[in-house]
Amino acid sequence: MIRDAYRNSEFINEYQIRIDNTFSNDPISVLVKEIRNYILHYSLPVTFSKLIFSQDLQTKEQKTISKVLLEKRSLLDGYKWEPAAKNI
Repeated sequence: MIRDAYRNSEFINEYQIRIDNTFSNDPISVLVKEIRNYILHYSLPVTFSKLIFSQDLQTKEQKTISKVLLEKRSLLDGYKWEPAAKNI
């Protein structure tokens, strides 16, 4: 829609530069895309979960942190990653 609406304007060039910088050239974005492709087309990764409960002793504020961890070794075995994603 953007390309059709702004086909003959300077905006389309700036738009494409921002798209490239935000998605195509950003290593984190490339990694997320590659993990998606890995899961859809190759295999489910080996995952671990971690749940951390803590409490600040002075304020009595409770905090919960939840993490999902991926095993890097299993992700690299047999799948061709884009260089930007593999180097993270």
